[in-house]
Amino acid sequence: MASIQDAYDEANRLHQAGDLRQAAEIYRRILDADPSHADSMHYIGVIALQSGRAAQAIDIFTRSIALRPTAANYYTNLGAAYQSLGRYAEAIAAHETAVRLQPGSADAVSGLAFACYLQGDVKRTERYCLEGLRLNPDHAELWNTQGNIRRMQGRMAEAAAMFGKAVQFNPRHALAHNNLACTLQVLRKPQEAIAHYRQALAMYPDYAEAHSNLATLLHDMGDFEQAESHLREAARLQPNLAVVRKNLGGVLQSQGKFDEAIASFRAAEALAPTESPASSNILLCMNYDPKIDTPALFAEHLRWARKFGAASTFGPSAAHDRDPDRRLRIGYVSPNLNVHPLTHFFEPILTHHDPAQVDVICYSDMSSPDATTARLKAASPGWRDVFAQSDVELANLIRSDGIDILVDLAGHTSRGRVRMFAHKPAPVQVNYLGYPYTSGLKAMDYRLTDSIADPPGEPVSYTEELVRLPGGFCCFDPGPGAPDVGPSPAARNRYVTFGSLHNLLRLNHSVLEAWSEILRAAPTSRLLIFRDTLQRKGRNDLTRFFKEQGISPDRIDLQNQTPKGGSFLSVYHGIDISLDTFPWSGHTTSCQALWMGVAVVTLYGARHAGRMVASVLHHAGLERFIAQSPRGYVKLAADLAGDIRALAELRGRLRAQVSGSALCDYAGFTRNLEQTYRRMWRRRCAAAE
Repeated sequence: MASIQDAYDEANRLHQAGDLRQAAEIYRRILDADPSHADSMHYIGVIALQSGRAAQAIDIFTRSIALRPTAANYYTNLGAAYQSLGRYAEAIAAHETAVRLQPGSADAVSGLAFACYLQGDVKRTERYCLEGLRLNPDHAELWNTQGNIRRMQGRMAEAAAMFGKAVQFNPRHALAHNNLACTLQVLRKPQEAIAHYRQALAMYPDYAEAHSNLATLLHDMGDFEQAESHLREAARLQPNLAVVRKNLGGVLQSQGKFDEAIASFRAAEALAPTESPASSNILLCMNYDPKIDTPALFAEHLRWARKFGAASTFGPSAAHDRDPDRRLRIGYVSPNLNVHPLTHFFEPILTHHDPAQVDVICYSDMSSPDATTARLKAASPGWRDVFAQSDVELANLIRSDGIDILVDLAGHTSRGRVRMFAHKPAPVQVNYLGYPYTSGLKAMDYRLTDSIADPPGEPVSYTEELVRLPGGFCCFDPGPGAPDVGPSPAARNRYVTFGSLHNLLRLNHSVLEAWSEILRAAPTSRLLIFRDTLQRKGRNDLTRFFKEQGISPDRIDLQNQTPKGGSFLSVYHGIDISLDTFPWSGHTTSCQALWMGVAVVTLYGARHAGRMVASVLHHAGLERFIAQSPRGYVKLAADLAGDIRALAELRGRLRAQVSGSALCDYAGFTRNLEQTYRRMWRRRCAAAE
C-alpha cells in the first residue's frame, strides 16, 4: 500500500468523482493500517449516508467523533444523518455542538438552520440564517434554507429571489435549482421554471423529485407524454415516493386512463397512508370515470371519511351567541380565489351579500394571488391569507373568528381543505360549489343544490342534508371583458359547427362516440375542439379516434391558440352548438357558451356532476336542450343543426335571455342564499336549547 497520506488523497479524489465503492474500499484499507485515522472513518460514514444507510452512518460518525471529539464537520454530518431519519431534536443537538466547536463557520450554522427548518421552528431558522449570512453573505445553502422558509410562508416572490441567490453563488446546487423552479412555477413563469428543472437534472440525472416536479409543470402545459416519461423515471428511481405515484395518477387521469390513474393514486395512498391528497384524488378521478356508478362513488367517499374524517380537536366555540336573528358571521374557505372557474359563481354572491344580515370572511388558501384575488379581497369585509397554515391552525383561526356558518368551496379538488372541516370549527358547515358531490364528512351539515341537480326522492348518496335553493344552485357572472356575441357561423359557412372548450379529460370514449354519431347524423357539420393544453399527443389521439369512427379529418378542427387579439371566449365566434360532456358536465364552459350566444346540448346525468348544465338550462328557460338519454342527446344535437335560420335567431337573443333569467339575478340569488343561511342558523339555535 502507498503511504497513508497518498492513499487518503486518492480516496478523496475518487469520492469527489462519485466512485463511492472504490473510495470506501481505500478508506477501509487505511483503517486497517491505522485504526485511529478519524477522517477515513468519518468519510466511510459520509458514503454510508450518501448511499441511504443513515442508521449505519450514525454509528460510524459516533465512532469517528470518539477519535476526534473537536471536529465540527463530524457533528455537522452526524446531524444530517439524524435529519434523514426524522430525528430532528438529535440533529439540532449535533449541529449545535458543531457551531460551538467552530463558532465562525457559516457551514456549521447552515446545518443548524436547516435542522431547525425541518423541525418547523421558523424563528430559530431565520435567526441562524441571518447569523450565517453575516459570516458569509455568499453561502448558497443558507440562501436556499431562507428561500424554503419564505416559500412555506407563501411569500413566493421573496422565495424566488433567495433561491436565485443560492444558484448564483453555487450554480451546481441542484436542490436550489429545483426549489427555484418550483417557486417560479407557482409564480406562473413556466419557461424559466423548466430551465431550472433541466439544470437540476443535468447535474443530477437521478434526482427523482426534480423529475416529478418538472412533470407536473409539463402536465399543466398539456405535454402529457413528456410528463408521464419523467414520472416513470422518477418512480424507477424512487419507487416508494408517494408524491410521484400521485402525480403519475394525475397525468394518467388527464389522458382518460382512469383505471391506471386510480391504481396509481391507490399506490400513493399505500405509501403515505396518513396523508389524504392521493385519497381525495381517487374520489375526484372516479367522478370523471363513466364506468363508476353512484353507489360505488358514495362507498368510496365513506371509505375516505372513515380514514380521514374524524378529528379529536375542539369543535366550535362555546361562546357563540345563540340569538337566531342576529347578524351572522359567514366564512368561505377556498384555494381558488383567483382567475378560476369558481370566481364566476362566487364573486356575484360576495359582492351582493347584505352587510346588515351577514359579516363575511374569506379564508384564502392561495400561494399565488392575482388581480382577481385583489378584486375579491376588496369586496370582502374580512380576508385571511391562510396558505401557510395547517388544518389545525386554520380551524383554530376560524374558531377564534367566531364564524357561525362555514362554507367549503373546494371539496376534494386540488388543495381542498376537507380534512380541516372534520375539526368542526363552526357550528354550521356547508358543502357548496367547488366539488359536485358529497364531502363524506359527518361534520359537514348541509350541501346546497337545487331540485334539477338533485331531485327529491332519490336514494340517499350524501352524508350532508341537501338544501335545494329556489331558482337554481348557482348564479353566473361572465366576468369583465367578455366580447360581444358574434354573427352566426352557420349563416356564413352554410354548415353547422359543433364545439367543445371543455377540459380534455372530460372527453372520454363515451362522449367522443356520441359526438361521432352526431357528426354522422349531421353529415355536413364540423366539430371544433379547443383547449390550450391540446398538444401533440392529444391532437394525434383525437384525430386517430375520429378517423377510426369514419369521420374525415377535414371535419375536425383542433385548436390550442386563442384568436389573435381575442380571449378564449372569442373561440365561440366560430361555434354554433356547444356539446356538453358526461358523466361530469361542463358547468362553467356551458354558462360561457350561452353568454356568447351559443346553444348548449346536454345529457341529463345520473348525479349532480352530470346535471349541473341541465340546471343552468332549466333556469335560463332552455329546457328543450336537455336530453334524457344518449340516443336523445344525439338526436337533439343533429335536429338542432338542421335549422340554420333558427340557430342564428337564437344566437341573437340568447345573451339577453340568460341575462334576464334567474342565472344572472345576483341580488335575488344572494338574498335567497342568505335566507337559507338564516334558516340553518335558527335550526342550530333551536337544537341547542
